[in-house]
Amino acid sequence: RSSKFGLLDLGRERRETAEMAQRLKVRAASLDLPIRSLSGGNQQRCLFGKALLTSPKAAVFDEPTRGVDAGAKEDLYEVIDSLAQEGLAVVVISSELEELVRLCDRVLAVYEGRIRGELTGQEISMANIGRLILGSAEPEA
Repeated sequence: RSSKFGLLDLGRERRETAEMAQRLKVRAASLDLPIRSLSGGNQQRCLFGKALLTSPKAAVFDEPTRGVDAGAKEDLYEVIDSLAQEGLAVVVISSELEELVRLCDRVLAVYEGRIRGELTGQEISMANIGRLILGSAEPEA
């Protein structure tokens, strides 16, 4: 972010960083630490924050919780849910069926590069996603 003269506004940058870190529950001794020194969950939160500071209209999360612990997963799920509630278009790509069931209101099951089917609302379950991926019977309601 820059000031009206094209120079960095370091005060504004620090304020926005602190606000985003608080919103995303980044746990770090200091915001000046290198991201690589943080836990996997906090690294992921920082990546989310960096992207969100650009005020996107859409976000694609590809395996958003890979490599993070269960607590961090739930925090990241809450962030993704809140972004969708705020009107951000959200696409989640995940090999974790539980993640899809938890986050999505529409699921396209893809296997070997082909869409095997679509689930919406109450149809979304791990069993139904599995059925579609494997190309077996129609999903159960």
